[in-house]
Amino acid sequence: MPALPRPRLGACGLALVIIALVAPYCGAQKGSGLVAAEAYESFPVSRAYIDAGTAAAHEDLRVDGRILLTAVDEAGHSLPFANYRIYAGGRLARAGRAFADGSFLVYPRDPPEVPLDSPWRVEVACRGAAAVDSFDPRGQDAGKVELGHSLPLPSPIACDLVFALDTTISMAAALPALKRAIVAARDEIEKLRPELALRTGLVLFRDHGDEYLTKSYPLDADSRSFDSALAGAVGLGGGDIPEDVGAGLRAAVSGMGWSEDGVRIVFVVTDAVPALRPGELAAGGSRYADACREALAKGIRICAIGVGKPALGGEYALRQIALWTGGTYVAADYPGGPAYGPLDGDERTRPSGIVRSSLEDIVARIALAEALAASAVRPGGGEARDPALALLEGVQSTMASGLRYPEAARLRGISGTAVVDLRVSADGQLLESRVGSTSGSAILDRAALDLARSAFPTANPAASAVELEISLEYRLESDSGASQR
Repeated sequence: MPALPRPRLGACGLALVIIALVAPYCGAQKGSGLVAAEAYESFPVSRAYIDAGTAAAHEDLRVDGRILLTAVDEAGHSLPFANYRIYAGGRLARAGRAFADGSFLVYPRDPPEVPLDSPWRVEVACRGAAAVDSFDPRGQDAGKVELGHSLPLPSPIACDLVFALDTTISMAAALPALKRAIVAARDEIEKLRPELALRTGLVLFRDHGDEYLTKSYPLDADSRSFDSALAGAVGLGGGDIPEDVGAGLRAAVSGMGWSEDGVRIVFVVTDAVPALRPGELAAGGSRYADACREALAKGIRICAIGVGKPALGGEYALRQIALWTGGTYVAADYPGGPAYGPLDGDERTRPSGIVRSSLEDIVARIALAEALAASAVRPGGGEARDPALALLEGVQSTMASGLRYPEAARLRGISGTAVVDLRVSADGQLLESRVGSTSGSAILDRAALDLARSAFPTANPAASAVELEISLEYRLESDSGASQR
């Protein structure tokens, strides 16, 4: 979904910001105590964030010109875990495995030496079927490759989750809660989708000069071995601000024993700025950009979890890492946090919506959404994502289409921000609505409340009770477009 429009209504403009607070799946909290925020970001918003943060220390991952290819069958249904080989100028330029929704991301300008002045040939193979097509590497953002067969879906669906966990001293205070969240998320997935062939793996990472740089526990269906390894993790070492996040990612992407046909997700969890300079890296270097490229080739999504509001360079790198494989960035902290915002207050980089919940709920929903994309018959070109974000997108779309500046407020020159609190049932009915924070104007408050109510009933893909906090900014603008506050 593109960023929400900001319509000009005469001399008026509106801004819409939606924050969703998602209730736990099952009544009482199981107890990590960590609050998490997951943003709904269109690719243009994510790209704007990356472009705006070039002053932050980072590795180069060229996302401009991204092309999303999707393998589909003759009925137009996406084909999970298809294999892609892409040729430019007669030589192999890209090769890799599709995600659970059949999509494969291509970044034609990374690396930059591949020629872009002629069509690229794409070969796709999936469970005995194959197809050949071509596309312009300077062309559209999305395209489909049809294999011409109705292919059976894998059964059962394998779901492989690897947690790459920073275990340096700065993480010591948060580790007990993070361990509870990880175990609770795993248990939630098993309860809601017992038919999945779920396996979990663990990578602990620190920094060069510590007791270990990485310690890996390969994917295993036996939760007891995973729980034992996780329980033994303690926060020690580090000593400087950057940590070798790249080493942790490389270990998580390589050598874990990934399933041939299955969901593959890495959750990297850290509070640190990644080590970048030669003196910060272990011998041989551990570039996170290289791990990201390898993950993309293997069809591994990387979801980055920033703990306790990492420094600017840390949040930037984590959001860059998540963007590269179509993953998501999640900010996690104790109640009262986490802060999740744009770089330098740049409005172009502000997420169009945020889902807030316990960390375990968000992790579980991300994994379940990816598994659903592989196990259900889906229209080609869709994308797997947390169903709470799909709910958020639907509410955003409906409210954006109904945006109007109240005439009475416009004539009186009234502006302000109204916050509306809503409670939504599992089946998408509006159970409760009220003004949570007044704009200072009864006219604007009423308009905001009426607009929010008009979005319901609606489909609720999360299938659980959801609380929404919706902020609407009514702002008068001059003819030149400058704000009048």
